[in-house]
Amino acid sequence: MKNLFISLLVTVSSTSFSQNFNEFPMLGTTANPYAFSGIGTSQGTYSVPQFNFQIHGWNDFIAMVPPAVGGGSPLAVNYGKTARFGMTNSISGKLATDGAEFRMSDKNLFVTNQEATGDIRLAVGAAILEFKGATGILNTGGTAFNIRNVTAKFNVWGGNKPGLNIKTTDIAAHALGIEVKNAATAITVFGESIDRNFYVKGNGETFARKIQIKSLVSADNSLEVYATNGITKNVTITPAGFVFARKYTTTLANIPDYVFDDSYKLLSFQELKTYIEKNKHLPNIPSAKEIEANNGEVDLGELNRLLLEKVEEMTLYILQMEERLKVVENNK
Repeated sequence: MKNLFISLLVTVSSTSFSQNFNEFPMLGTTANPYAFSGIGTSQGTYSVPQFNFQIHGWNDFIAMVPPAVGGGSPLAVNYGKTARFGMTNSISGKLATDGAEFRMSDKNLFVTNQEATGDIRLAVGAAILEFKGATGILNTGGTAFNIRNVTAKFNVWGGNKPGLNIKTTDIAAHALGIEVKNAATAITVFGESIDRNFYVKGNGETFARKIQIKSLVSADNSLEVYATNGITKNVTITPAGFVFARKYTTTLANIPDYVFDDSYKLLSFQELKTYIEKNKHLPNIPSAKEIEANNGEVDLGELNRLLLEKVEEMTLYILQMEERLKVVENNK
């Protein structure tokens, strides 16, 4: 076995590193019979190999790299002092651009599969990490989650688990930070259609079609919105359904000033009395049964509009009664 290691070392050194590296005998001893020699470790302070098998480089590595943008001739890039070796086979080829490259340039480590349609697989037991060259996918094996470059730059599938979990133990650290350079959308959530169901802009503007807050611990948990001073509570919503706000604004249409138009048909007193006796609620106002059928939910803005309609009708009734009272007083 020892002779095999020596033969392999001499062959590799003489065929691949003869111009840049020196050959060293085996360092194996009776106490350490399986130690390997270093290759190219005779210069500088590394006169003795520090590892069982060590490749030590002292020359600059200059590679021809295609330009990043557009066409043109390849560019010469100096990666600095480099130790590198490659692995090829009869399928990948034997050129410098074939197979796998392992390189240490300056303080940077490069592990590259130079075959564009090949993969890189790192695995120990059920823990698997795969770089899929043909599809551009970073895939983690097992059932925990998969990361795929399919519909976005970064996608996470979690099965029946959370797609992404972020945890930090530093109370001063952000669990998630998103930085945008303008007021464009920072976070967007789409439904099954192309409509945005939720978004947060870079300036803090937030939109959501529906917000649900569920307390699993205590009925005291509530949603609170504070003023910019961080002290004054402007909005409070409790799990019991109590809402506090300093001002409520809604959008109303068809404000009932039409009641005062000459063309508006105001029910007579007798007509109003008959309607109430029969229906047990005011005209044009939803009944208790109608509200109960809607799970007790009611549109406050629309209800206020209808109540204003009744107030304006009541004003007309009062004016009618005033006219009748004047007639009665004048006939005394």
